[in-house]
Amino acid sequence: MIHRESLHFLPQLIRLALPIALQSLMMTVLNLVDTVMVGQLGEVQIGAIALGNQIFFLLMLFLFGVGSGGAVFASQFWGRRDVHGVRKSLAMALIVGIAGAGVFTLVAELIPQTLISVFTTDAAVISEGTGYLRIVALSYLFTAVSISYAHGLRSIGDTRLPMYATAISIALNILGNYTLIFGKFGFPALGVQGAAISTAIARFIEVILILAVVYRRNGPIWPESIGRL
Repeated sequence: MIHRESLHFLPQLIRLALPIALQSLMMTVLNLVDTVMVGQLGEVQIGAIALGNQIFFLLMLFLFGVGSGGAVFASQFWGRRDVHGVRKSLAMALIVGIAGAGVFTLVAELIPQTLISVFTTDAAVISEGTGYLRIVALSYLFTAVSISYAHGLRSIGDTRLPMYATAISIALNILGNYTLIFGKFGFPALGVQGAAISTAIARFIEVILILAVVYRRNGPIWPESIGRL
């Protein structure tokens, strides 16, 4: 049975959990839209992007583990209002995350064809996937920074800034996909490579938005950050 005292925490729980849930929902919508758009190009193209994103999926598992680990320590420090400790936890997560993303980026840039070949022997898919992976890998470092900051912000109760940044990034990604995949608004039709360029630009903008808002408040993590947005 739920104790009556625990009900007092429900509004705070909803305030923290709802933005995270919405952020996950938006990522699912983006994947759906990407699939629909690229699917119009053909089976080879959609297969190339799906296989290229397998590398990104592995990177996300790594970054999620690093970010979650840093957030555990940051939450403990934040419970004591030890802002210095929170910053140290964020710094360590950033260092490890960026280092790991750097390795993924380097490998994807140097041997993209070998990586795609692990998943398929179809020459056409390998060719398309290689071009896609080489471009989209440029976004890996941006992703590492944004995920580290998202976990750090959530550890102090600010779940809305990562959600807002992700929402803007996804909207730009969808617009960029439409523009660059199909050649709209005077841009050339780049197909799979257009999807990769759009993704890289969107993730760059996402991390810029997070950093701009965070450092506008004179520090990576600070007490006044809660409830500002």
